[in-house]
Amino acid sequence: MEAPVEDVRLPDLETIRRFSIAVRSEHAPAEQVLEALEMDLQKVQQALGRRPTRAAATPRTRSTRSTRSR
Repeated sequence: MEAPVEDVRLPDLETIRRFSIAVRSEHAPAEQVLEALEMDLQKVQQALGRRPTRAAATPRTRSTRSTRSR
């Protein structure tokens, strides 16, 4: 059985505060947030003409846990 995953309060993330028009929910599983941030980091690095970092280049397995509201 998988260990429980902590949730992240999305409005607390600097990226969300600066660039998001709306947030679908207030909390999300930390692994899903990290996966999305790594995907975005890869896109930004490509836009800057840089090679993706190892973490961004290595895809994560998707969590099947759904987002929950608090």
